[in-house]
Amino acid sequence: MDIVASVDTKDQVAMLLLANQGVSFLPQGMAKAWPELCIKTYLGPTDFRQVGIACSSSRPLSPALQMVLQSFKQK
Repeated sequence: MDIVASVDTKDQVAMLLLANQGVSFLPQGMAKAWPELCIKTYLGPTDFRQVGIACSSSRPLSPALQMVLQSFKQK
């Protein structure tokens, strides 16, 4: 994965996600603050925190995100 942006606030994270500019691992409570986001539960190891993936629900998933989600399902 190429990290091409870094933000400082949850609002900035949400704006990037809503603009279909990537994915983020967010606490579930934060992700629920934006009902427009598509929340996928992460089923992999949770040694130190439970996380999920949030992305825009109004746009199709990119091939890269589909690969990430598929890898989560295999574990």
